[in-house]
Amino acid sequence: MRKQERNNIMTISFLAVTLLSCMVTVCLQMTVTAMPLLVVDMGLSRTLAGSTTTVCTLAALLFRPFSASLSKRMGERRAALYGGVLYLVLFLWYLFCDAIPIIFLIRGLQGIGMSLLTTALGSMATAMIPQEQMTKGMGYFGLGNAVAVSIGPAIGLWLVEFGGYPAVFLAGAVMSAVILLILLFLKEERKRLEATNKESQEHVPGGESRKSFGRLVIESGSLAPSLMSMLIIFSQTALTTYLSFLGESRGILKVGTFFTLNVFGMIFSRLFVGAVCERYGEKFLGAGATMLLSGAYLLVAFAEHSWMVDMAGILYGFGYGAFYSILNAAAVRNSTAENRGAANAVFFGAKDMGTAAGALLWGMLLEKSSYTEIYIACAGLSVVSFIYYLIQGRGGRIEAKIQKAK
Repeated sequence: MRKQERNNIMTISFLAVTLLSCMVTVCLQMTVTAMPLLVVDMGLSRTLAGSTTTVCTLAALLFRPFSASLSKRMGERRAALYGGVLYLVLFLWYLFCDAIPIIFLIRGLQGIGMSLLTTALGSMATAMIPQEQMTKGMGYFGLGNAVAVSIGPAIGLWLVEFGGYPAVFLAGAVMSAVILLILLFLKEERKRLEATNKESQEHVPGGESRKSFGRLVIESGSLAPSLMSMLIIFSQTALTTYLSFLGESRGILKVGTFFTLNVFGMIFSRLFVGAVCERYGEKFLGAGATMLLSGAYLLVAFAEHSWMVDMAGILYGFGYGAFYSILNAAAVRNSTAENRGAANAVFFGAKDMGTAAGALLWGMLLEKSSYTEIYIACAGLSVVSFIYYLIQGRGGRIEAKIQKAK
């Protein structure tokens, strides 16, 4: 019985942390689509519209090493609480902001809050999953984040359409308050995490790990999957930032349905991802997922009707849902209590880097190219990911054998 409890993934604490991670991501992604529209309405050029996202994610990226250190020193729950308080204050501040420079300042501070929240919550989730079920567990956790990444932009566009920009900020403030309330009730989880942190420090006299952040990252084995995640998110930013502008330029109404159908694709992908991964391995699953992503980008590139955008949303959902799950699992599979924070910081930091670079570079490329050309380029980057999966090992099959042996 104890072994079954220990191997049970779907605990109340794990579900709560997964829900919190989803809410944090939804809050951010609402602003990813709404903020470019806001600053353009305030007078900023469309080519610079994505810079609001760049500022936010660069701040998060630069703060990642500090987030990992703070999570380890004070405990993941407390670090997440600080990030949640910052989120709440900033969403309320948005309501009274009417100047572009102040918006950029708030976006930078929001990146710091996001860094604290996502690093801490990712470490909490990793600690709750048995090693032999890491792909399965992080698949569920990753699915929650992937769904949030897709549904957030749709919610942001819907709120702007029906309630204006204040509706986006009020929704973010309410969700931030709920995040804080849930964190306050994770008291038992806090005690377990503090015990885990203590164990991770016992090998060093004085209780503090003296290893550098870079060494912890290398030891965790998170670098390669994190780089692939960065590439995928870099391409995805072209969708979250500029898909609404593409729809406007081509007369395609309600492109937000792309993100809605995307969510359904990701949810249904969970029906077969685990079985395919155990039977054929992550190499096969990752290669297939990247092909679906390429097909989705090509559909968007040549879309002239809403059904083409909708079909792209479904394909992208299936591809991204599978790909993100196995990347997230690969990034933390070999982590220990000592380097868990570093592994999660690098994985989420890679996403930050991809978002920051994509939001800025795609806008710059649009000055000399078209929407068709940038989405063809995104399809090409997905092929690069396919090549990566042709040469990497079948981690999922190995893990499945470990699980059966137990």
